[in-house]
Amino acid sequence: MATLSWQGGRDMGHLQKQVREQGQSIQANAIEALELSVEEGAVYTQDNLEAAVTKTGRARAAGTPMAFDEGGVDEVGGFPGRHDSGNMVGSVGHEVRAKRSPKAYGVFGWWGSNYEDYFRDQDLGEGNIPAARALPQAYNRARENFRRRLNDIIRNRPVS
Repeated sequence: MATLSWQGGRDMGHLQKQVREQGQSIQANAIEALELSVEEGAVYTQDNLEAAVTKTGRARAAGTPMAFDEGGVDEVGGFPGRHDSGNMVGSVGHEVRAKRSPKAYGVFGWWGSNYEDYFRDQDLGEGNIPAARALPQAYNRARENFRRRLNDIIRNRPVS
């Protein structure tokens, strides 16, 4: 019977253990990269919404009369509606799901009780509302950051 060993008493059992540990480390780093990327995606979405400009929002910010309230008084000044209510910007969420399963995935945006139909209309554009396109732009940046992080992991660099 032939046996294989190399310097320091290491053998195939040691190598198998080392490969298993390296796989676990890669998986943990990939989850960390995913978590960072989806969190950034949510922040990018909020930043893009804050930066989006519409004619109505510019008029409101400039203090131009736009409408009358119930008392017949002009509503002037202030921030665009998404800032006043805070629902659209403040409802952006993010999470990584199924961390311990073979396929983990991350999400950011609006879902469940944090979703309102007007979010879709404002982000994709509807009628006279120009598209903010906050979510697709944020997705592209988050995806590129995730790819960069995975390349760092492959090259044995820390996740950043």
